[in-house]
Amino acid sequence: MLVFVIGQLVLPGIATTVARHRLSGYGHVQRLSLSAFPAIELLFGKADKVSFAMSDYHVDPAKVSKAVSLASQADQVDANIASLSSGLLKMHNVVLHKRGSQLTASGQVNSSDLRSALPLLDSVTPVGAGENGLALSAVGTVPFLGQVRAEADVVATNGSVSVRAAGALGSVLHATVFQNPKLYVQSVTGRRTAAGMSVTATARLR
Repeated sequence: MLVFVIGQLVLPGIATTVARHRLSGYGHVQRLSLSAFPAIELLFGKADKVSFAMSDYHVDPAKVSKAVSLASQADQVDANIASLSSGLLKMHNVVLHKRGSQLTASGQVNSSDLRSALPLLDSVTPVGAGENGLALSAVGTVPFLGQVRAEADVVATNGSVSVRAAGALGSVLHATVFQNPKLYVQSVTGRRTAAGMSVTATARLR
């Protein structure tokens, strides 16, 4: 009994140190706490609850599966990330919640970041949202053509995220922009904000 009590007191501190070291490979960790009962589960990479905050989080798109695997080791995850970047994607004020296999993530995409990633774009704004998708209106400046406006839908289809041209052309002009064997994306929605747009996605672990 004494050993059990000591373990409950000591093991979370040890596991937190290990977890902080892992997370620090992705960015600056501001706060981290984790718990499990019994605490010995922490030695095997399992946790009941994980909560952390980071000022920045950088992950190579090719290594997203590894980051997802880390999240899958906890039943409940609550994360706040001030700035997240993965490839050309950059988001701010990201909030992630995980309950069991279900995940919900939201964040801010600034127009200035989109213009930096895709110089031809002048603006991208959400103009509507459906049950599992987001309608966008984009304005860009194309050499010799001047300013061009186009509309597209960002949709969750069969667990992946695709961008397709609005209307009848959608069956021809489309591309998958996110697909991961460990995640099944269920929906993507958003709304316009002063700085760009706020995006929310739901997914479940496979």
